[in-house]
Amino acid sequence: MTGRLRNLLWWLCLLAVLPAPAFSQALPAPAGPVILEISGRLSRTTDGKIARFDREALQRLPRTLFETTTPWTTGLQRFAGVSLRDLMEAVGAQGSELSAVAINDYRVAIPLQEAIRDGALVAFEANGEPLPVRNRGPLWIVFAYDQSPRLRGEQILSRSIWQLKRLEVR
Repeated sequence: MTGRLRNLLWWLCLLAVLPAPAFSQALPAPAGPVILEISGRLSRTTDGKIARFDREALQRLPRTLFETTTPWTTGLQRFAGVSLRDLMEAVGAQGSELSAVAINDYRVAIPLQEAIRDGALVAFEANGEPLPVRNRGPLWIVFAYDQSPRLRGEQILSRSIWQLKRLEVR
């Protein structure tokens, strides 16, 4: 075997055992005003660094609906949005905690697996209408509070951030 062929075989063997590089898959760029930015440990973004969503992009993701009462509203509310699980899958989230940030820069830490387990919803509609900024919109992390006393506890309520504008995956 010639030295050149030996080198080629050596490199081919090395490439066969090395893990394949993880290439980012791009998400479509938003066409309308951005209402949510997701950054941090992601494998899919709109620009190589951040995943930006307009309302239409969020509405293209699998839609989740549920009804519940909340401590901040009167009567039964019907929420529509994207489950946090589906949203994190869409961006290829690879972290264990979220930092959720509101329009007024209020920030709350949310353990990702707990929020997914608890059925967190990034709601963009309440009672069939888009959530306006003056009424906790355009996005509100909500839970089906009526399903369990634990979901009405202070810890879950503190994670129910409204006027959501950004999620950072850590």
